[in-house]
Amino acid sequence: MKKIIFPIIVLVSSSVVQAVNVSSTNLVGFDSSTSAFVDNTGTVLASGTGFIGIGFFSSISDANLITSSASELENDFNLLGSSATFGAGSSIDGLFTTGGQNDPDPTGLFGGQTAYTVIANGSTIATSDQFFIFRHTVDFVPGPAPTDGLVVSTATQGNGDIAGGVGGFNNFTHDFGAGEQSAFNLVGLSGTAVPEPSSIALLGLGVVGFVIRRRR
Repeated sequence: MKKIIFPIIVLVSSSVVQAVNVSSTNLVGFDSSTSAFVDNTGTVLASGTGFIGIGFFSSISDANLITSSASELENDFNLLGSSATFGAGSSIDGLFTTGGQNDPDPTGLFGGQTAYTVIANGSTIATSDQFFIFRHTVDFVPGPAPTDGLVVSTATQGNGDIAGGVGGFNNFTHDFGAGEQSAFNLVGLSGTAVPEPSSIALLGLGVVGFVIRRRR
């Protein structure tokens, strides 16, 4: 009796996930042309502190960034990979290089979106009260090759610009060791304005006056 052998053919389907891979930095030639990051008083942001994230905003326009609250920014911002802190890649105050921030992007969320670098003085966007948002001239491109590195530098270098007035440039200076250079600075949002001490005092007096009037 002959044995009949049926070949078993296994069909394997494979799909390549087109990840998005990109980095961001404010290191441009160092000393001579790199602009440090400082807060709204001119104090350089220390290594190991702050929030630095790459991503895009779902619905908030550039014009409305400055009038948003910190929680609104965080809810609308799509973070690519994980965030970094100042000193990342260098351990130097006021300087950052995030390294490759990547996301598998299986749903194509990032592909084709304009890239932003968001910088804040807290550990998260929601817990911060000072911000700097830079809109790059580069869109996220999914694929095996990384998107070109994002550079946060002056607009004259053609890398992008401060988005919606959330941030400043040349209001302060910082010296990395080769002379004073113009710095980038964080600013507060009008949507999260904190009352001045005098305003708080007036509010307190108003409450006291109201209580006295009620007792009479």
